[in-house]
Amino acid sequence: AKMFGIEDKVDVSPLFETVLSLRAWTSPNRHRLHEPWRRRVLTAWKQCDTEMLTALVSPDGRIPDFLAPRPPTESPAFDDEIAVVGATPAAEMRRDIAAAFSAEIPAVLIGPARAVRTRTVQALSQYWSTCLQPDWARIRAVLDGDVDYRAQQLSHFGARKMFEHLDSRVRWDDGVLWVDRLEHQVWVDVDGRGLPLIPSVFVHGAITQISPTRAPSLVYPDR
Repeated sequence: AKMFGIEDKVDVSPLFETVLSLRAWTSPNRHRLHEPWRRRVLTAWKQCDTEMLTALVSPDGRIPDFLAPRPPTESPAFDDEIAVVGATPAAEMRRDIAAAFSAEIPAVLIGPARAVRTRTVQALSQYWSTCLQPDWARIRAVLDGDVDYRAQQLSHFGARKMFEHLDSRVRWDDGVLWVDRLEHQVWVDVDGRGLPLIPSVFVHGAITQISPTRAPSLVYPDR
């Protein structure tokens, strides 16, 4: 992905962490670092709507973009972010689900749009409150430390140096940000919209959203 007009800021998103952490349950062998956390919250996990939560992650690890919208404010609360998910237009939700699943779409994501959206919001809200929120202070401390580090890099050395150390998939070249992840090249002009940089403890490499209607964001692994 090639992005123009970068106006970057580093942010923390509880919804992004909630959604991205689902991969630790669907692909535990790739998330061995989080095994102690999974064991600790296993009882709470089993009381969640695990059918819906696991269905939100495709077999190859993709997650529909509408589940992680761009943070509406700096340092957003989970409730503010999940409200954006709950207001996603039906057509946009359907498009993002279809894009995430190259094979068969899970049955729980095929029903009436309002019912699917409502169940998704309820499942993520319960999962957040029982499995993520109890550990959020510790997770937030790690992410805030990364935010401070990136802000210092940007202030002292500029965008090129900061992106050099962000992730091996990311490079900065003459005002253009390249994210080497997609199988095909996509060009996105973010001029005037900015590009939030969002650290995560649940990703192994940088990922970004490429949507025809939604401003992009870049998620990267914390230090």
